Amino acid sequence: MTNHACEFHLHNGKRCNRQAGENKRCIFHTDLDDNDRITHKKFDKEIIKLIAKRDGAWEGFIFPSDTYLNEVTIEFPIYLNGAQFRNVSIENVIFNGNVELKGCVFSGNVSLKKCDFVNIQALAASFHGELFLSPIKVTSTLDLSKSEFLGRFELRGFLDGNVNFNSAYFMSRVLFSHMRNVSISLSGAISASTAMSGYVEISNPNDSKIKKLVRRAKKTLWQTKQLTISLFNKSKDYVLRKFKSASTKTKNKLIKIRRRFPYEEQGTIESALFNGRVSFSSVVFDKPKLVTFHHVDLRRSGFESTDLKGVSFIGCNWYQKKLGRNGIDSEHRLLSSDFHARRLFLPRIESTCRSIRQALEENKDFALANDFFIGEMEAKRQQLGFFKKHFFSLLAWYKAISNYGTSPLTCIRFFVFFCVLHSSVIFHEQIASTLENNGNIAVTTSYAEPEELYADAEYLTKTFGESVVYSLQTMTLQREKISDYPKSPYGLKVFNFFAALIGPALTLFLGLSIRTRIKRA
Repeated sequence: MTNHACEFHLHNGKRCNRQAGENKRCIFHTDLDDNDRITHKKFDKEIIKLIAKRDGAWEGFIFPSDTYLNEVTIEFPIYLNGAQFRNVSIENVIFNGNVELKGCVFSGNVSLKKCDFVNIQALAASFHGELFLSPIKVTSTLDLSKSEFLGRFELRGFLDGNVNFNSAYFMSRVLFSHMRNVSISLSGAISASTAMSGYVEISNPNDSKIKKLVRRAKKTLWQTKQLTISLFNKSKDYVLRKFKSASTKTKNKLIKIRRRFPYEEQGTIESALFNGRVSFSSVVFDKPKLVTFHHVDLRRSGFESTDLKGVSFIGCNWYQKKLGRNGIDSEHRLLSSDFHARRLFLPRIESTCRSIRQALEENKDFALANDFFIGEMEAKRQQLGFFKKHFFSLLAWYKAISNYGTSPLTCIRFFVFFCVLHSSVIFHEQIASTLENNGNIAVTTSYAEPEELYADAEYLTKTFGESVVYSLQTMTLQREKISDYPKSPYGLKVFNFFAALIGPALTLFLGLSIRTRIKRA
């Protein structure tokens, strides 16, 4: 190669200026089909040299058909903007500097396993094959906005910083999943020992009978001793075995009972994938039925202008502590008093909640969909004027009576309140009519006899009970006439009329809210 400088232009307008051949391209910017292209092994060696020199200016590099990088720690930033890759496999590599992949093209499959990053900037990158990021750890930022993923995409790991997928395009199967690492510790010792013992008898034919008897007695004594020891050991082993078996069974039962409640697993590390804010604004899922979010933390996620109908959310965490229910992070803006912020964000929040609700309903997760239906209706109500928002609109009463048809308890409270109020008015009217016709009752005078007090207390109790029954019958349309008091004031007749309207409406809302808690059609 003659001494030429590489004329490849970097993003800052400067040239590469590495040594080049006749084609005015260095070994890193030479096309794969060019005659001056070096072999795969030489290219890898040159990359290792760049790493050793801490040279991270790799913009526009044309990598060979297969790129492997294993067991390396890179302490400096790497700029790969506009680079071209085929198949890439990176495993157990630590990048302590920023990694920029803006505008890169990956025409093959990409696999990143057990890699640590600080920042990844892959704006407008193109992945034509499969992309597996499992598991990876990113401590600061992962930016894949405006990128296209034409093959299968899978992401697992620990993302502690902000994640950006805005305006990304996913063409095939997509999986965002939590990470669970279980370390198993095996420890134990196996020991065996063999002991042999016996009685050795040395006899002499010339011994006397007494010596023979003594020797025989010693042998019998020794055999008795060994038999006793053997029986004792067997009994001891049997008792210990039974005791250990019983204690093990008891311990296992206690552990089984304990594990029915929340507990900390030893040696287990779990990650909900997204530990920071994550944005999926204007994302396109070409095949939403192949998209799955599996046990992912989505409490600080945003899905503005993204169609999620058909997407599967399995075991995801949406709970918002400030709202007291599941929802999206941007719903906190509902509490903002800034007029322009409300006008800007409330329609977006309504649309996002509607999209998530539809996705959850398609997954038959109706209980979770109820919370996003509340968010959708609340965002819609908050867009109204002050009086319409709180008093003069169907949404205001829908919220007050049944929390948008999702709370049976709210319906019951409202029904009981109105029933007590209506009963109290009827009770007051009956007492007033009694006083007008019969004069004072005993409880109103200080000189009444006990018998009169008891009688009047019984009368008051009976009258209030009749008032409650009358109110219930009126609110459930069980009475043929709205009012049975021809001399009652006009206001009471109007009140009875409204009770006959509100009662059936509350009963209907109660039935709908109970049905909604079970299933939303």
